[in-house]
Amino acid sequence: MVVYAYRFVLRKEVAEDLVQEIFIGIWETNKTFNSFYGFRAFLYNALRNSCINYLKHEDTEFRYRQKVMQEHREEEEDDNEN
Repeated sequence: MVVYAYRFVLRKEVAEDLVQEIFIGIWETNKTFNSFYGFRAFLYNALRNSCINYLKHEDTEFRYRQKVMQEHREEEEDDNEN
């Protein structure tokens, strides 16, 4: 499963953490499954969704950092003009 997550996030440590969080979530909710295949499908769907959420969060953080840096540069330019 870590390999599957790695294909999305391209960082081994993050992939491992995401897989671990899926299993912890299952353990804490005591969710039951009718079959192995149902469990397997649930795991992979949950992991895919976690990876997508992680990537969305990373993109949001990146865009925020870019915006802050741009604002900082603009402030510096304004200070240099005065």
